[in-house]
Amino acid sequence: MYYYIKSKDSLENLQTTGLELSIKKIDEKKTKDSKTLKTATLICSSIAGFLSVALLTYLYHQNKKKKRQILENKAVIFQKECETKVLKKRIAGAQEDLIQLAKNNDIRFLEKFQEIYPNVSQKLLELNPELTKANLVFCALIWLGFSSKDIAEFTFMQHRSVQIKKSRLRKKLNLRSDVDLYHFLKSLVDN
Repeated sequence: MYYYIKSKDSLENLQTTGLELSIKKIDEKKTKDSKTLKTATLICSSIAGFLSVALLTYLYHQNKKKKRQILENKAVIFQKECETKVLKKRIAGAQEDLIQLAKNNDIRFLEKFQEIYPNVSQKLLELNPELTKANLVFCALIWLGFSSKDIAEFTFMQHRSVQIKKSRLRKKLNLRSDVDLYHFLKSLVDN
């Protein structure tokens, strides 16, 4: 029986040792898995942090670039507004000179008109290439907004003669008699 007890004790010791070894291996595996998880978490956190910093840097530079572009655009707009004001003053001065030439029935009127408003004569000649210089002068006077009475006064004509001239001009331009010449001429350039 002694051998039986000794064998039994030995077997129990072996079972206990095997159990302890299994528990120890499980603990080591848990510790290793925990370390691996911590390392993976640290790597992922580092990558996320790096990407966040890179994204913030990119957004900062984009924002800075947009602000710079906005400032440049504002400067260009300001410059264009200044140029527009200067051009408006020049046009106003040229317009006054043109009106004075028209009032004086000056022969340079048509030349100055075509210089300031080149599209008007061009569009009229596209409609009817046979328009005379006198027709173009008459159209220019109407385009500037002069009334029939004013045109008669500036060109030393009778009011009735101006009306007849308007009627003949409508025929040359293939317009009905109810079409307002002023609005028609203005619409040529607006289109």
